[in-house]
Amino acid sequence: MLCPSCRRDQAPGNRFCEDCGISLSAPALRAPSVDPNLCSGCGAGAAEVDGDGFCAHCGHQRVAPARDHLELCLSARLAGVTDRGKRHHRNEDFLALAEHPDGDVLVVCDGISSTQAPDDASEAAAVAACKVLSAGLGDSAADPRALMEDAVIAAHAAVRALPSSAAAGTEGPPETTLVAALRRGRRLTVGWLGDSRAYHVGRAKVRQLTQDHSWVNEVVATGKLTREEAEGSPNAHAITRSVGGPSTGPAASGDDPSLLDVELPAGPGWLVLCTDGLWNLTPEPAQLAELVGDQDRLDALSVARRLVAYACNRRGHDNITAAVLALESPGLGTV
Repeated sequence: MLCPSCRRDQAPGNRFCEDCGISLSAPALRAPSVDPNLCSGCGAGAAEVDGDGFCAHCGHQRVAPARDHLELCLSARLAGVTDRGKRHHRNEDFLALAEHPDGDVLVVCDGISSTQAPDDASEAAAVAACKVLSAGLGDSAADPRALMEDAVIAAHAAVRALPSSAAAGTEGPPETTLVAALRRGRRLTVGWLGDSRAYHVGRAKVRQLTQDHSWVNEVVATGKLTREEAEGSPNAHAITRSVGGPSTGPAASGDDPSLLDVELPAGPGWLVLCTDGLWNLTPEPAQLAELVGDQDRLDALSVARRLVAYACNRRGHDNITAAVLALESPGLGTV
C-alpha cells in the first residue's frame, strides 16, 4: 500500500502514513493540476493567453506547473516543500536552502498578492538572501547579524529590480515577506519582515521565534483593541513590513528586519520556517509540534511533507511552505 502523499510503502491496516503522517483513509493528496493554457495569475481563459504565455487581461506570464509543487532536499537533515494549495491560481511562495560544513541557511518568502508579480518577488528575495547568507558561512569572522542585514538589503534590491507598471489602477510594485535563519554551531540568527514565521520545536518545548510584523500585533500593543477585536477587523491580515515595500526615497534600503540571536539547546529538535498558509491552520505552537511528531525517526523531507500535506488536507486555501532543519537526531547527525 502506497501513501498518496509521499508515495512510500505502508504496512497493511495503517490508518496514518508512518513517513509523512497524513490520513490514509482521506482523499489522496495530489499536486495541483494546472491547465497550461490558462493564466496562472487570474485564471483567464486560453484565448487571453498569447503564445509567449502572457495574459492580455492581467499581463502576468504563465507560471510553469513545476512551480506549483517544489521539494528541495539537501540532505536528511535539511529540506523544504512548497505547494500552491487548492484555491490559488499560482504559488506565490518560494524557499531557498544552503548547507555548509560550518552551518545551514533557510529562507522562506510569501509574495504579497495585492502587489504585482508576487511570485517573482518571493523567488527573487529568497534566492538573493540565501546567496548572501551561504557565502558568509565560509567566513568564520563574519558577524551573523551583519550577514542577515546584508541578506535583507540584497533581497530588497532584487525585488525592486523586478519590472513593474506605474499605470493607474494597477497593484503596487512587487513585495514579499521573508524569514531567514543562519545556523553556525548552536548559534542561530533569525531575520524577518512580515508574517512568515520561524519555530524551534524541541522534545519538551516549542517556541515561536518570530513575532509578526502585522497590523493586529501593532494595534493590540497600543491597547486600542483587544486581540479578538483586531482579528475581526478588515485590516486583520495586513502586514506592516515587507521586502520591496514603500521606502522614504530612492536611496532608502527598505524596511529593516527584526533580528533574533538564539543559543540552541542540546538534544533533539527541529527548526521550522513556514508561511501563513501553514501557521494559520496551527495557530498554537503546540499544534505544530504535534505535527512534527517523532523526532528520532523522521528525516527533514518527511517532516516538511507532513506539514504541507496537513495544510492541503485541511483546506489548502493558501499557498503553503515549510523549510525544516533537524538539529539533532539519531542517524541524521547533530549541529
